[in-house]
Amino acid sequence: MGSYETREFRLTAIGPFAESQVCVEWRDEPRPTNSEIEALIAGAWDRRVEQSRRTGTLCFPGLLCRLIESRVDDRGLHLVLGPTDYRDMVGTCESHPEIAERFGEDHLAAALAACAVLVSSDGDIVLGRRSPRVAAGGLLHVCAGHVEPKGHEGETGLPSPFRTVRAEAEEELGIVPSQMHGLVCNGLARILPGLKAELSFTAALDLGTGALTRGFRHGAEDNEHCEAVVVPNRPEDLLDFLSGRQHEITSAGQSSLTLHGAVAFGQDWLERAVAALGKWQPPSPPGRGLG
Repeated sequence: MGSYETREFRLTAIGPFAESQVCVEWRDEPRPTNSEIEALIAGAWDRRVEQSRRTGTLCFPGLLCRLIESRVDDRGLHLVLGPTDYRDMVGTCESHPEIAERFGEDHLAAALAACAVLVSSDGDIVLGRRSPRVAAGGLLHVCAGHVEPKGHEGETGLPSPFRTVRAEAEEELGIVPSQMHGLVCNGLARILPGLKAELSFTAALDLGTGALTRGFRHGAEDNEHCEAVVVPNRPEDLLDFLSGRQHEITSAGQSSLTLHGAVAFGQDWLERAVAALGKWQPPSPPGRGLG
């Protein structure tokens, strides 16, 4: 795989990978830290809590999975995960990405999210516009959620990104597993500059575009989405959407749509998309790397 990087993200693995090809290993290994880093995290978290109080948004230091390392071989995509939480992610990846340069990338929380591009039975991609009451309000996003240490374990008893996608689709949009006739992992991206990890999927649904958009509107009642946006799942339509409306799309949404297109439409499409999205030029706007 070549090196692909845009203003918002860096691709580190490109699939497709079936569920049996995504292997998870757990290390009960907290990230390295020191007193200076912990002080930065505490300050960032206090500011986030205060902001949440002012705006009425949700803010909770729930347990998450940290991506320690990843690799691709003939058997598939291998992920080594360890413990972290939302507070550490806010304090490192989102607020102080310079920690990576000063102390090393392993000092970042690097929380792993699972993001799914939903494709209707009519051949459309449907995205949701985030409600003003949640993070990245107003931006377009895919169906996504953080991979958690407990609650979505696979048959091995370890965290399962595939189960995370199925659970998020049901919780956010009412999509039950029987309506998802295809689920494939497209690859892995790191959001810049904080290197948050985003595992991208495509979910092929036995739902028409109309039913799927109604699900996004229903989700607005739970403060997730306030609007559905439809994009034809065709090479030129998706490329035009990405290049023309990237300012409206979360970083994780951009990386997920790019990986979806790479798997669906090939390397030439991928190279055109990366060129259209532009090169990395720090700093990245805050709050766009939502998982």
